[in-house]
Amino acid sequence: MFQFILGALAGGLAAWWWRSDLQNYVEKKLPDVREKAADRLTALEQRAEDALGRAKKQIDRMRPSEEHRMRETTSSRSPGNYTQGTGV
Repeated sequence: MFQFILGALAGGLAAWWWRSDLQNYVEKKLPDVREKAADRLTALEQRAEDALGRAKKQIDRMRPSEEHRMRETTSSRSPGNYTQGTGV
């Protein structure tokens, strides 16, 4: 516990001693970091949109068209077509 308190005091003293240097460093570097983060988030957003677009296209290709589905449902309703479960 003594080492923790001693380390906290030493860190506080160092931060107080070099506070102006630390403040100048943060003021110089922070805008660059913000710009880089914004650019990366924009690129990530674009990649996510592209991936969702490709997935939607692929799903639309795999899904039968509305016209094809209508033909399937009307042909399955005809009385002569149903043989499942009747033993015929």
